[in-house]
Order: sequence, then C-alpha cells, then structure tokens
Amino acid sequence: MSKAWPLTLPRGRLIGVLMGLGYGSGWAVCTVWLRGILDRYQLEPGPTMFYRGAFVSLFLFALIGPSRLRSVRPKHLPLLGLFGLVGIALNNYAWGYSVHLNGVTVATVLAYGAPIFTVLLSRPLFGERITRRKLSSLFLALAGCTLVSQAYDFSGVRLQAAGLLVALLVAISQSGRDLLGKQIGSLYPELINLFCGFAIGSAFLGSAQAAGVSRFSLPPTGWLELALMSVLVGASYLMYLGALRRLPVSVASILGLSEAVTAAFLAYLVHGEVLSAAQIAGAAMVVGGVALLEVSEDA
Repeated sequence: MSKAWPLTLPRGRLIGVLMGLGYGSGWAVCTVWLRGILDRYQLEPGPTMFYRGAFVSLFLFALIGPSRLRSVRPKHLPLLGLFGLVGIALNNYAWGYSVHLNGVTVATVLAYGAPIFTVLLSRPLFGERITRRKLSSLFLALAGCTLVSQAYDFSGVRLQAAGLLVALLVAISQSGRDLLGKQIGSLYPELINLFCGFAIGSAFLGSAQAAGVSRFSLPPTGWLELALMSVLVGASYLMYLGALRRLPVSVASILGLSEAVTAAFLAYLVHGEVLSAAQIAGAAMVVGGVALLEVSEDA
C-alpha cells in the first residue's frame, strides 16, 4: 500500500527522515561557518579540520563519560577504526585537496556523486533494492543540486588527472562513510560509535598535518568559535548516524543532498547572494526528489 505523505510513515522511519534532513542542513550551516572561520583568521584547512575533529571528540567524550566507553570490545575496534579512517580522516582530507586542485565547481559535482556509489553498493552489501522510484529520486535530487550549486558552469576550468583522481576519492570515501556508518550502527549507541570514529579519524588527521599543527594559532574568540562550530558538527553527525540506523543507507545518503538547498539559502541570508531562477528551480527539484522517496514504502 502506498503512503502519500511522510506524516503517515511509521514513527521510526519518520524520525529517520527528519534526522536525514537535519544532518544535511547541519552540514550546510557548518560549511558556511567553516568558510567564515577560514577567511577571518586566514587558516589552512588541514590543521583546522584536525582541531575541529579534536573538539568534536572532546564534546562527545563529555556526553558519554569514561565508564560507558568500557563497553567497547576490542574485536570491534578495526571496524570503528576503518570508519574513522575513511569516513572522517580520508574524506575530509581528500575534500580539501580536491578544492585546492580542481576548484569548488568540479569538487562539488563529484562530491554530489557519492550517493550514486552508495545506492549501487547498498544492494550487494545490505540487500537493499534499487527501485525505479529510488533511482528517480536520486537523479532528480542530483540534477537539482547541479542547478543550486551552479555546477554546470565549467567555463575556465582546467582539469588535471591528479585532480580528478582526488575528487573521485572524495565521492568514494563519502560513500564508504555511509556504508561503514550503516555497518557500525548495530554495534553501539550513536554517541559511542561517533566518538570512536572521530577520535581515530582525528588521530590520522593529526599525523598527516603534524607540520601544520605546530604553526596553527587563533585568538581566544577564534578558539571559541571553532569549538562552538564543532558542537554543531558533532550534533549533525549524530543525526547522520541516527538516520543510517533507521533508514536504508541508500535513502539516508540521498536525503543528505538537502544540504545543497540549505547552503544556497544560507548564502542568500548571510552573504546576500541572489538566487537565480535556475537555483530556485533546482531547490524545488531537490525537495521533490527527497519527497519522492517517501511516496511509497518500497523506496
């Protein structure tokens, strides 16, 4: 039986959908915030991502407490470590290099391609069906993201083989983050899973950025701003893992594309950027693609 509106969904799935939309919006806010911090304080992305990850780890540790971490079993550490390495360290590190080598346009286009890998791999890994409705939702949302981000304008873009490989790594590692995040969901509560991922991922980022970390400096207000942003990052990731626990990984990945709409709206509010007719149409396509997922239970 088809279900026409999200409000008729089972409570668990409805919460998962709201969490999926919430983490997409949260990441959009953090992206705008991070851009402002980098510009205001003239920071390098690598060390900044390390300290952001360290703050997220401290925030989660304060919520969990040391006693609950004793429940983590050594046999699960390799999987949690892989999530931290691929989903936290590698994805963020590759994203910074992709923007550096390719510019925002190409990096954005290939990053939005991550749900394609997730949808295709979700079938052999988790047995999720690839339905026509799901594919229609995916391509409608991707087309809308292209319009919202104006990623169709490649004028003046010079592509290099190394840059394309790094940008492809962004999409693959982001898909890996989704698939691994789904797999660790059954191990422990989201707080514990996320703490382990960020603690391990931050350790990898710290090793890779050892030289840059020693030159990193901020005024007290900058440290406070970075810490507050990290709290929002942690909350967004908690909603992300919550969505993965309650929804098929392919559906949760597509819901994350709502980030493009929120980012465009924030750019309008914060930076005064005027939305073109194509961007408004793209936002409507993203919303339509996300809504299409919930028209029927077979999504």
